[in-house]
Amino acid sequence: MSSTASIKYFAEQFIKATIPPLHAIVCNAGAGFAKGTQVTADGVEATFGVNHLGHFLLVRLLLNQIEEQGRIIIVSSDTHDPSKKTGMPAPRYASPDTLAEPVASDQLLANLSDLSKGQIRYTTSKLCNLYFTYELTNRIRKSKRSISIVTFNPGMMPSKGSALTRNYKPFQRFMWNNVMPLMRFVHPGIRSTKQSGNDLANLIINSGTYWDGRKQIPSSEESYNKERAAELWNWSSERIDMEKDI
Repeated sequence: MSSTASIKYFAEQFIKATIPPLHAIVCNAGAGFAKGTQVTADGVEATFGVNHLGHFLLVRLLLNQIEEQGRIIIVSSDTHDPSKKTGMPAPRYASPDTLAEPVASDQLLANLSDLSKGQIRYTTSKLCNLYFTYELTNRIRKSKRSISIVTFNPGMMPSKGSALTRNYKPFQRFMWNNVMPLMRFVHPGIRSTKQSGNDLANLIINSGTYWDGRKQIPSSEESYNKERAAELWNWSSERIDMEKDI
């Protein structure tokens, strides 16, 4: 998901393959980096590149392969919403040019530690997932196609089964792998990877807009900004050299 060429190659091979119709796409890649600014093969800041732009390209390339009554699920996170008090910093949305360009992104987050930069980039990318979801929903509706678009918060999933903290310090990784998993028995926002995987699979057969586990809820107030959603869609379309209309 960090390489435009790789995503395009996959889409080409998928379209050529003799397989049943495509019923659903699950956009589940979620990268976070705590050890300095990372860059994709295309020169894009990697958190934004993987979590938003890679998914955007994959969906656009496969959109015409999805059968009617099909579904697109985009995995976001409750960390996009500061009101949820997740312990993560609030998103810091800026123009897509700024979010995508490594130097400009560094300037936006100047004077912050590498960890804080990585966390803000992550929560911002999860907000971008919501903008993508709502703008795609709007455009699918206008195109008269019967495809449901759903976004999903899997909750916090601390465990050895998650590599999200692979760049953290040893003590932080120990807490994530061995102590934090026990908190799921007292905090509903902390879940096992198995539970969240089951919740995600459940969305293949249920509809709605934003789901927290198996409960449909509103996303953050900021996520409903239509101007930002349109801006991000238009910029992303230009970046991957595709028409804005679907």
